[in-house]
Amino acid sequence: FHEPDSINDFLLNNNADVIIHGHTHRYRNEIQNGVLIFNPGESAGMINGKNAVGILNLENLKTKRIFFWGTKINLQ
Repeated sequence: FHEPDSINDFLLNNNADVIIHGHTHRYRNEIQNGVLIFNPGESAGMINGKNAVGILNLENLKTKRIFFWGTKINLQ
């Protein structure tokens, strides 16, 4: 998903285990009505110190964010 506003509409008519979205630059990792909704947050460098990408384990739906600053990487 690019626009998170359409997530609730999608969930009304579809069955999903996980939804991954972006666009907001805000971290989101929550379960809503049994569905994992994940946005790793800022990754474009617009918010200094918040650059991250997300990893999703498809076997257990566990998430992880990897923060990066230039060439430094910090796993969380």
